[in-house]
Amino acid sequence: SEQVCNTVQKPVTKYKDEEKCSTTSEQVCNTVYEQSCTTVVEKECTTVTERECSYVNGVEQCWDEPREKCWDEPRQSCKQVPKQNCYDEPKEHCTTVQVPYTDYEDAEECNTVNKPV
Repeated sequence: SEQVCNTVQKPVTKYKDEEKCSTTSEQVCNTVYEQSCTTVVEKECTTVTERECSYVNGVEQCWDEPREKCWDEPRQSCKQVPKQNCYDEPKEHCTTVQVPYTDYEDAEECNTVNKPV
């Protein structure tokens, strides 16, 4: 008997690293301040002196008469109002995955053959 060997290609499962990426969006918020103004009306008053005169028995008599004069004074009232400013920010997430593939390697295969005598 004789041993006969030959080289054969054998399939082998191997793994290679592959990067898989996906994009997700994340909400990002920040606070901005906006000026908000309104007109408020305030009552303003002042005292004015008016000269009053009258005739008493044909004689003119005068005196100072204080009077209050009032009016509406518009004023601007402003304040800073916080406002949420949000937007979607894309974020890329990547992971390394092992992907199987088939490779072929040389292997020696031997068989015992009976030789005719």
